[in-house]
Amino acid sequence: MSAASLSALSCSPLAYLEQHGNIDNDAPSFIAIKPDGVQRGIVGTIIQRFENRGFKLVAIKLTSPGKEHLEKHYADLKDKPFFAGLVSCTHSPTIPSTSFIRPSMASPAG
Repeated sequence: MSAASLSALSCSPLAYLEQHGNIDNDAPSFIAIKPDGVQRGIVGTIIQRFENRGFKLVAIKLTSPGKEHLEKHYADLKDKPFFAGLVSCTHSPTIPSTSFIRPSMASPAG
C-alpha cells in the first residue's frame, strides 16, 4: 500500500500504523495533517495521539502543496469517485507534514 492510500483507509493513520507498522520498515511514515485539523486547532492533539502510543516524531514542517502536487501524490486514487474532493479539501495554503517512526525503530538495535 502506498503512503497516498493511507488517506483513503477506513481506519485512522494511527490505527493503521499500530496494526501494520510503517509502510517501509526502514523509513519513517509520512503523515500530513489535513487543513480541517489545522482549522480546528487540533494539530497538537493529533501529534500527541501518536506520541502517547509510543511513536516518535522525527520531523515536522509546514508545506504548501499545490493542486498538481496533490494530484500526483494521490494518483493511485485517481479513478475513485472521491478523488476530486480529496484533492480540493487537502489543498490549502499551508499544512503541517510530519514523519513518525514506530517504537521498534526508535530504539537502537542491540
